[in-house]
Amino acid sequence: MRNLLPLCLLALSLHTIAQSQPRWIQQPSVSPDGKWIAFGYKGHLFKVSSSGGAAVALTLNNAYNGYPVWSHDSKKIAFASDRYGNFDIYVMSAGGGEATRLTTNSARDIPYDFSPDDLSVIFGTDRHDINTSARYPSDGNFMKLYDVPVKGGSSIMLNSAGMEFAHYNDKGDRLIYQDRKGYEDPWRKHHSSAVTRDIWVYNTATREYTKVSDFKGEDREPVWGKGGAFYYLSERAGNQNIFRASLDNPAQAQQLTHFDKNPVRQLSRSNDGLLVFTYAGDLYTLTEGGQPQKLSIILNADFSGDETAIIPVKGEVSEMAVSPDGKQIAFVYRGDIFVTSADGATTRRITSTPYQERMLNFSPDGRSLLYSAEAHDSWDIQQVSIAAKDELYFYAATQLDDHTRHRHQKRRVRRSLLPRRQEDRLPRRAQYPQIL
Repeated sequence: MRNLLPLCLLALSLHTIAQSQPRWIQQPSVSPDGKWIAFGYKGHLFKVSSSGGAAVALTLNNAYNGYPVWSHDSKKIAFASDRYGNFDIYVMSAGGGEATRLTTNSARDIPYDFSPDDLSVIFGTDRHDINTSARYPSDGNFMKLYDVPVKGGSSIMLNSAGMEFAHYNDKGDRLIYQDRKGYEDPWRKHHSSAVTRDIWVYNTATREYTKVSDFKGEDREPVWGKGGAFYYLSERAGNQNIFRASLDNPAQAQQLTHFDKNPVRQLSRSNDGLLVFTYAGDLYTLTEGGQPQKLSIILNADFSGDETAIIPVKGEVSEMAVSPDGKQIAFVYRGDIFVTSADGATTRRITSTPYQERMLNFSPDGRSLLYSAEAHDSWDIQQVSIAAKDELYFYAATQLDDHTRHRHQKRRVRRSLLPRRQEDRLPRRAQYPQIL
């Protein structure tokens, strides 16, 4: 009997681990009928009853699957998946099964909503803007709104104003969305500037835009309520919480949650008024007039642990520099530096660190690289050089010397590797091409 006790305790422990509460659930989306919540977790899609319980897997593949949105009849789920290299739009039955790919563009496509008749999916994409646009060309910052038929077909641009988290109202004559004025990390807290997000409503018939938020800080992730009511996240009371307002009186915002330590994120709402959101890594529900309820979720799945994947270096190069003699090309891929021969025949990885490197610059002789590295709690200026005098190129070098040129607690500027006298003759813009 004494020998059985440790085995029973071990079995109980394993069972507890297998059914542990999942943390840091992403992109929750409640079905319009209020019965289910779809969400992303560790790159897979699941759904769980809106009252909690055992989660059901919807996707089983090695790609990242996320950003689920429900059709208005609660029978279909659209989502994004990078199974072909970048995020495309897919649609599947809400009960699971094979997913149908709807977009094939090389840009990033993220679904926002179904059309009111459920015949198409609207999505944000960082495809190129139209040639008549007066906005600075920054595809990744300003999402364009597109529409694609659920049965397949061409994607059509609906709007290029920079709409994010766009949702149709019941009649389909208005879109509510958050704007995008410039670059700012969406996870940044307590930020006030000219580029903070605001809530807008677009009238699809008159093509008129109406701003419905007035806080100088962040107002974001709007969803429709009944009639002209809408809900959104705002930092107007300090911490990011849920607020309710109406088109008739948008300035009269009512605070519904009062979390004071962490921001409320990822808001969704059902037709019967059930609000779903995340807070401090957990999934919550809220019925207006009540108190937030943390859901208890059981998630049994065999997730990939610390497996290492070999990723080919192709595409998505963030920046590059060509050596003065034109025989070497340095580039940044996934935050690390690589150097390849001009013909692409030989490539060598120069850095392999947990932090990002960027802003490359060759020395005049091509034997050194100057770059910025986000290390030691600051942006530092690093230099890597070919060690052996008889070796000419980084991609064929047997040994490299790497050292810090400058380290400082404050943000630093990349300098060129030109000789001092020559550098002094250049305009300031050339001496300081970018500021980190």
